[in-house]
Amino acid sequence: MNNKGLSKASAMAAVLIIIVVVIGVAFYSSENIKVWYDEDGERENPTPDIVNPSTEYYIYYYPNGGSGSVIYKGCESGTYSVENCTFTHKNAMFKEWNTKADGSGKSYKPGSYIKVDSHIQLFAIWVWAA
Repeated sequence: MNNKGLSKASAMAAVLIIIVVVIGVAFYSSENIKVWYDEDGERENPTPDIVNPSTEYYIYYYPNGGSGSVIYKGCESGTYSVENCTFTHKNAMFKEWNTKADGSGKSYKPGSYIKVDSHIQLFAIWVWAA
């Protein structure tokens, strides 16, 4: 192989690297990066989550005083089964999910169905242990 062939291959590799970097930067813009904070303003996730930009809506599951970080599921319009609660609470037992943190919204039991046509926030509702 002569020097011309090597430099041509090197140039092609450099162009390929630049294309990959530019595409990567364009695909993961700041609006596609989510960082979660708890009630005290502390970061809950040490590494930002990359959100799939092709997902239309998200169902967010909040621990609402329980342990763990916000869980979110990307989905399109449709009907979906509500997730089981994987959060725990030191002094309480999980009762249900609710669209309001204080329990005054619409309630959902795990396994029930929820119609998704916008982003939905579900908060864990806890029953205090006796």
